Amino acid sequence: MDVCAWIESLPNPDEWPDSTSPPHLELCTTTNKEGNPKSLLFRAERTAGSNTEALVTFSLCAPGFWPSPNTLWVSNPCPLLTNSMERTLLPLLLQLLEETIARAPDSHMPSPRVFLQPSVAAALLAQPYTTLSAFFNFAFACRLFWLCAFDAPADVGSLYFRTLASGLDVGSCKEAMRSFFLAVGADLELQFMRALAYALTKSLLLKDLGSSQPDKERGASSYSYIRATSGFLALKGYAPLLALRRATKQRACEGLLETGKSVLRYVLAHQQLEVIVQFEYSVKVRGDHAMFRLWVDNVRVDVTRLGFGAAEELIGEKHFPSRISVMIGPEVSSGGSVVGLSLSKSTANPERKVENKRTVKGSFGKSKIPTVNAMASTSTRERLRSWNVEQYAEGSTVVFDAALCDNTSGSEVASLKQGVVSGSGEPKSSFRRRYSGTHRAFNKMGGVILTGNECGEGVSWRLLKEVVGSVMKWKLGAKVWVSYFPNDCNTSYFETRYVEWFEEVSLHVIDEESTLVSTKT
Repeated sequence: MDVCAWIESLPNPDEWPDSTSPPHLELCTTTNKEGNPKSLLFRAERTAGSNTEALVTFSLCAPGFWPSPNTLWVSNPCPLLTNSMERTLLPLLLQLLEETIARAPDSHMPSPRVFLQPSVAAALLAQPYTTLSAFFNFAFACRLFWLCAFDAPADVGSLYFRTLASGLDVGSCKEAMRSFFLAVGADLELQFMRALAYALTKSLLLKDLGSSQPDKERGASSYSYIRATSGFLALKGYAPLLALRRATKQRACEGLLETGKSVLRYVLAHQQLEVIVQFEYSVKVRGDHAMFRLWVDNVRVDVTRLGFGAAEELIGEKHFPSRISVMIGPEVSSGGSVVGLSLSKSTANPERKVENKRTVKGSFGKSKIPTVNAMASTSTRERLRSWNVEQYAEGSTVVFDAALCDNTSGSEVASLKQGVVSGSGEPKSSFRRRYSGTHRAFNKMGGVILTGNECGEGVSWRLLKEVVGSVMKWKLGAKVWVSYFPNDCNTSYFETRYVEWFEEVSLHVIDEESTLVSTKT
């Protein structure tokens, strides 16, 4: 579905065909019981302007479907500039993005009119044409999903899901999406990714129902990118829950929509994992070497529900982060510049003794005076923190590993093969109603935030002095596990899934003290 190439092939304004037969692109087609065609078409109609400044309006039509109307969507007028196709695509692309963001699930943000800012247009026009065209096709596929799934007749939606639902390819326009996100800011980025996650979830649901999709193919629906400035480094990652691979094995009868648990599984499927990892770093020259020091600013992991108000009684039933592993280090090509690596100690997780006393009073017969007194006391040890954070090295790569543990047994939740239950089959109190209480492991929204002081005192790479002033390539990755365990409802279902991202970034190794001196002078 290369819509961009079709727009590029439109005739010149002075060669435009008669209005009764406008140019069109057939996106998909089928036939009814009588053998008559039913199609989904993308049309271009000349609306105004001269041959040198022509305006074109695009529309999506569904001829042959009933009930009408035939036209499902109409664009704003766009200039048709045959010698500058990027400026022809830009107004239509911005409209597609704006309308997609406006459909984000549970969005409380105002209408995104900031697309009028010149910085957004400049960021998109700075992309190579091949990259921009791939991003245009991707934005068109996103908008087409929301149109066919919510605003079109049921027959049109059925045709879309049979023929076009697999057209959302996140990896085809990764760099263009990154430039777009940097231009619009974090708020609209979040809305766009949630709207996209809802569409990807529906596509993955259909694949799960139609065939057993290998877990290795699910990662194609996740997305990540790096943002780097002087002294600051951030990795952002997004993944619909169904794009995560399973870490726990399931029997064949434990499908996503198993009878009797379909509502719960449906709610659990409509979630998105959102991860932000932020670092600060500095470079200082000391004698014959340079110290590249890095420390964690914060790590934020959230599981967001993708819904429109349905099944509110199950809003508390959601996956929760159970392990977070972040890796950072120089690329292999830059590894020869590393002399040594220094780590800080792993974060301690001390225990405390908890004593409980219970008194029982009773009497015999009709006497109101207690004649029996009994007292029992128990003591248990529990860990002060639910998250145990460690550091370790693999070559020149540093790994920050945070694991959620049961604060009584110490078992890591992500490594469990079955649900954390007591001998009677009931969930342990440490994970029942996990979003309330003073010592809970998550915030009330179901996410977790790890600050820098929880991840150790920072790490340092001793580098050769010759690399100061040059550019070094670094690799940054994150692997996140999420688990489900019943919170309020009565079910034995339990699972753990995971996703991993790896990115590369080039950082300038600049001496911090020499930069301060040059700034003052």
